[in-house]
Amino acid sequence: MRLVEYEGKALLAARGVAIPHGLVFGPGAVPPAGPSVVKVQVARGKRGKGGGIVMAPDAAAASDAARAFLNSGFNGRPVCAVLVEERLAIAREFYISLIVDRGTAQPALLASREGGMDIELVPDESIVRVDLDRSIGVRDYHVRALARALGLETQARELGTLLRAMWDILIHERAIVVEINPVVLTHGGRLIAADAKIELDARSHPERTVLDDDRTGYERAVAPYDAVGVQMDGRIAVVASGAGVLMATADSLCKRGGSIAGILDLGGFPRALEVETKLFAATLMLRPVVVFFNFFTQFMRCDQFARAIVAAFAERSDVTIVARMKGAGADEAHRILDAAGMTVTESYARACEIAIAASQRVASR
Repeated sequence: MRLVEYEGKALLAARGVAIPHGLVFGPGAVPPAGPSVVKVQVARGKRGKGGGIVMAPDAAAASDAARAFLNSGFNGRPVCAVLVEERLAIAREFYISLIVDRGTAQPALLASREGGMDIELVPDESIVRVDLDRSIGVRDYHVRALARALGLETQARELGTLLRAMWDILIHERAIVVEINPVVLTHGGRLIAADAKIELDARSHPERTVLDDDRTGYERAVAPYDAVGVQMDGRIAVVASGAGVLMATADSLCKRGGSIAGILDLGGFPRALEVETKLFAATLMLRPVVVFFNFFTQFMRCDQFARAIVAAFAERSDVTIVARMKGAGADEAHRILDAAGMTVTESYARACEIAIAASQRVASR
């Protein structure tokens, strides 16, 4: 669940972090009198490059820009809100984020003196990393280390407030990512969170409304079942149980000449047959030529997967089903899919070959 900027800043401000003076534009709203920044509120990056951030010289110009966004949308989509803020006197910009490292399952702070730009473009040697421990959180020595690395020794107190606020959001709001880009040092020496990108675990916030949901219909359809779906634009939909197997399968298919229509990660736990059937049928929203199932299971049963596949696709002769089944219940799964006229094999290489060949046939998309 990605929060829009003003929602993220509200979480930071509630924890004592300085943010620019401003307001969410609406009826009766009076923008700042001086120069301001008008920012469309979408849960996506690169707003500036896409024309979603406008510099306004005065309140009248800010109001006009805000109304234009609300009336016309942004990049072909409706806009949920527009934020109008004071324009800061920027001396320096920094990047600071708090993430959970998937390899260690521990939090880590990432920071750079090169803020205000895509972190992907920052050289690795310019990124400072401070590993944290869940049991102790952010300590003074973490703050001092980052302040030295960024040249913010004079602003160490404000930096500490920011880092502890980010930590509190990560832990108590069940955040996945807390990113401030840029953190601005003004000419007056103030440290201000000029932007906020915060993503929460949606399962921990069932009551919260997503203001700007940029997921596709397919991605929204599978989410309520604790599955992860990503829509792409190729011809083969890939279904697997576990992110590692799923990504390895997609990469392998691409290297062999295939193209991916989308992916579906079932995770590592079993579901009821009717739920699996709904999830498998949802892949049809990707308009695939082939749906490729790769299951190598120990605890979940291949035969139940096979029954769900048949229930979801028995009436769809326009889509080729290719399944690689190995593990618990695999023999029965092979019998079920064979009886339904669907391709099933234990050989991963053979399954890839069949899927790619089928996907390359002329097909109406």
